[in-house]
Amino acid sequence: MKYFVISLYIAAICIQIYSIISSFWILKKFKAFAFGIMFMPLGLLVILGDKLYYLLDCCIRNNFSLTNASFYLSISVCLWLGVVGLQRLFITLDEQREKLEKISKHDHLTGALSRLEIESQIIQEIKKSDRTKHPIAFVMLDIDHFKRVNDTFGHPVGDQVLKKLSLYCMSQLRSIDAFGRIGGEEFLIMLPETNQKDALVVAERIRQGVSDLVCAQVQDQNITIQISLGIAIYQPGGEREGLAHEIMKKYSRRADLAMYQAKQAGRNQTKCWHE
Repeated sequence: MKYFVISLYIAAICIQIYSIISSFWILKKFKAFAFGIMFMPLGLLVILGDKLYYLLDCCIRNNFSLTNASFYLSISVCLWLGVVGLQRLFITLDEQREKLEKISKHDHLTGALSRLEIESQIIQEIKKSDRTKHPIAFVMLDIDHFKRVNDTFGHPVGDQVLKKLSLYCMSQLRSIDAFGRIGGEEFLIMLPETNQKDALVVAERIRQGVSDLVCAQVQDQNITIQISLGIAIYQPGGEREGLAHEIMKKYSRRADLAMYQAKQAGRNQTKCWHE
């Protein structure tokens, strides 16, 4: 009987140790909840100490109780199940947080950055640019006669066009660049460390590539589009610009005005903003 009781204590202690390890893993992984979680492994360590005392009492003093050992094993199992449940809960919450973060940062249709996210990245890049003195190119992009696509082929086809355009544009950019959707068929590109000459090369490469791109097919008919682009260059240090948010709005607006100049000049072209 004694050895059976000892085995129950050992099983309870092993389960308890596993629970403590799992709770420390939760504490390490989810540091944002550290204050609440930290008391869980501490409590488990206290209970473990109590179990070790009864195990030693059983082995050395030959003082054992089957009821007591069974009770401790039951407590250990319940605590382990509780820790496992919390572990799964925190993992699920973390996965949901990542999904929500992705949704908030990306346009659900095209996969491009959301307007809020690209503006946030531009503001951070402007602050960096003010230190490094490197220029930033703002490129505004709009699909020419996109309403015709929706009116002729329907909005599902229009959605396909937007998706294909976004994927193509993102494939043409560097990892440090940013591509975001700021309106229905209007997109904004940020090109860090890029002057007007290089920005024009990138914009023209995208424009020409989009002209040759099959964005959708309807009854064996290829749907193609054309785009107009406008460029504005932020060069830090040239003048007192103000806050990063104001600079972002100012140069986005300038790129937008340049894009409308391209529209007025006949569409399917790129224009650069000038004072």
